[in-house]
Amino acid sequence: MAKLPMPSKSSGVKELQPGSLREATEIATTSIIQSRRSALQAIVDRLMETNSMTGAEVVEIVRQHPMATVGLAKLPRRSAGA
Repeated sequence: MAKLPMPSKSSGVKELQPGSLREATEIATTSIIQSRRSALQAIVDRLMETNSMTGAEVVEIVRQHPMATVGLAKLPRRSAGA
């Protein structure tokens, strides 16, 4: 079985061993939820008010709440005296 590379907080890339698909799925799911948090909260708020929504309403809310992004560029270091 082939090993799949996956980002890791410590080393940058982590090899997935057979059987760790559940862990990879949990990480991916958490990442999706975090990146779409504002849209999900808006959907929950609307559902609490109306108890139902159309697919078009969900799409509109998702469009109004862009996905959060993380910049990969490193910020310049601040000097100790600054």
